[in-house]
Amino acid sequence: TEYQMETVYFLRDAIKKLTGIQIPIIADSKPYTENEIILASSKRVTAIEQQVISLDNPMEYIIAVSEGDIILGGNNYYSDLRAVYDFVYNYMGYDDINNRIINSTKHIKGFAKYRYTEPLFTINAVNYEAEPITNARQVRALSDAGFNTVTVDANMYTEKEMNDFTVQCTRFGIYIIMRGVEYVSIYKDCPIIKGHCIVDEPYGEDAYQYYSDLCETYEEAYSGYGWKPYVNFMGQLDVMKEIADNPQYFENVETLAFESAFFGNANISTDNIFREYEVFSHKALSEEKTLWGYIQGDSVDSTNADRMFRWMANAALCFGATGIQYFNYASPTEAQ
Repeated sequence: TEYQMETVYFLRDAIKKLTGIQIPIIADSKPYTENEIILASSKRVTAIEQQVISLDNPMEYIIAVSEGDIILGGNNYYSDLRAVYDFVYNYMGYDDINNRIINSTKHIKGFAKYRYTEPLFTINAVNYEAEPITNARQVRALSDAGFNTVTVDANMYTEKEMNDFTVQCTRFGIYIIMRGVEYVSIYKDCPIIKGHCIVDEPYGEDAYQYYSDLCETYEEAYSGYGWKPYVNFMGQLDVMKEIADNPQYFENVETLAFESAFFGNANISTDNIFREYEVFSHKALSEEKTLWGYIQGDSVDSTNADRMFRWMANAALCFGATGIQYFNYASPTEAQ
C-alpha cells in the first residue's frame, strides 16, 4: 500500500544518508538483479525461503546475507518493517529519531533469526486525556520507560497519524488497545493490535447488560481479526456485591481491568482497596480471566509519587494481577 511503501523509502533514504548513493526500488514482479536488498515477504525466491516460512510469530524476522543479497524480514509486512528498522539502526548505525550517525552494534554475517516472546506481564500506558502519541520519539520513550502496551483514543488521530503510530509501536514491540474503532483498514493485519476498549467505567444497575451488549456487537464485527473487547471497570464498594453474586458478570471480557482512585480521596481507605481487589481477584480466578490493576496518576506529586506508584503496583501483585495500567493525564512539555 502507499503507507507500507514508506518503510521502503525509509530504507532507501537511510542508505543514501550514509553512502551518498540512492539505490533504485524494484518491484518483485521485475526480473532479478544481483546484490539486492530483498524484503522477505516479497515474491522474490531466496535460498533461505524455508527459514523464513518457519518463523512462528508474525513479529519475528530474519536478517541475512545469502548469495550476495541482503534479506530482511519475515512472513508479513510488519516483520519486514521490524527488520528494516533493526538493520538501519543497529547494523548500518543510523539513528533516525535524532538524525545522527552512531556506532553500529551488529555486523551482518550469514543468517540471524530474531525470535519474539510476548510479555508475561502487561504494563499499559492509558493515554486518553493527553495529546495523541504519533511519532517515533514518543513511542521510544514509552518503551524506555518499560511500557509494553498503550491504550489510546483513536478519535484523536488522523489516518496518517494512526499509520505512523502503529508502525512505531510495531517497531518497538508495544501492543495497542484503542478506544474508538477508527481506520480499521490501516491496521487490520497489524499483529500488535490487542483490541478495543468498548466502554470505560460502566456503572449503575444496567452496567452489566450495557457493556455485555456492546461486547457481543463488537465480537460479531471484529473477532475475525483476533481482537478482543476490553472494558475498564470501576472498583467501587457499592457495586462489589452485585459483581460477586453474578457468576456471568465478566463473561464477555477476557481481562478484568479496574481502577479505584485512592490517593487524595478521604472517603477511601486501604481496606476499601483490598476488599475491591479481593472481589476482582476471586472473579478472575473463578472465571479464568486475566486481572489488571491500576496505578493512579493524579493526586500525587514529586514528593510521594515513587512510593505511591510502588504501593499500588505491589497491591496489584499481591492479589495476582498480571498487568497494571497507568493513566496519563497530561502531555509533557518539550523541556520534559
